[in-house]
Amino acid sequence: MALLKLQNQIPPAVGINWSQIWNLNVPGKIQNFIWRSLSNVLPTMKSLRHRRIEIPEWCPLCRHEEEDGLHALVSCSLVRNIWHLTSIGSYIGSAISLPDWWQNLTTTRDSSDIEMAAILMWNIWQNRNDVVWNGKSKPAALIFSSAMSVHSQWVASRNRPIPRSPHPIQQ
Repeated sequence: MALLKLQNQIPPAVGINWSQIWNLNVPGKIQNFIWRSLSNVLPTMKSLRHRRIEIPEWCPLCRHEEEDGLHALVSCSLVRNIWHLTSIGSYIGSAISLPDWWQNLTTTRDSSDIEMAAILMWNIWQNRNDVVWNGKSKPAALIFSSAMSVHSQWVASRNRPIPRSPHPIQQ
């Protein structure tokens, strides 16, 4: 019964191509993170308060706006500084939710940009958690370069041939 009540509170992510997420050329933990963020289950300040946890609703980074998924990963003024470093940019347009923004991104960008956006979102969330739990924040350029490094290392590892053992397996 509690699960049904929770499901009724989460607006469905209409128009999301879920198979596209599971087929992204990114680590599985990032695919899972994107699925969770688009399913509105990240523990943002807004969602925690909705679960009756007594915490401030304000974004832990900018402390000016209510933190939901779109704000935490895309529209926060400090997060936008990170997006400005990418070819994707920080254009939000008329997006009213994170799934709305993601759908726009996936219909206007190529797969490389989408993969980079997914990795960057994960790095942004990691930085946000470091602020919440440790009071430490990284500069935008460092978050961006870390995401670029993860992306290039992942692509390189997927394109590398599997080395053969110099010793054949004997039966």
